[in-house]
Amino acid sequence: MKTFVKENWYKLMIGSSMFIFSVSALIYSVSPARAENVFKAKSNSAELDFLVDSQNRVWCHNAELSESWWYLAGMTLK
Repeated sequence: MKTFVKENWYKLMIGSSMFIFSVSALIYSVSPARAENVFKAKSNSAELDFLVDSQNRVWCHNAELSESWWYLAGMTLK
């Protein structure tokens, strides 16, 4: 075991670095998927919640109704 580590230490370092990089890249790519940017807008008839997802699509929700459905508002932010 000692001779293996002595002879292949650079392979172990490169492999562990690649593993750490791949885990961090996975975490970085998954973290924007959480849509936490909900904002509210008041209109004359109802209070609406809007949500923007990771693909910049706008979703709408009627806050006064007891339904928990979100509807695509038909627009994309640029």
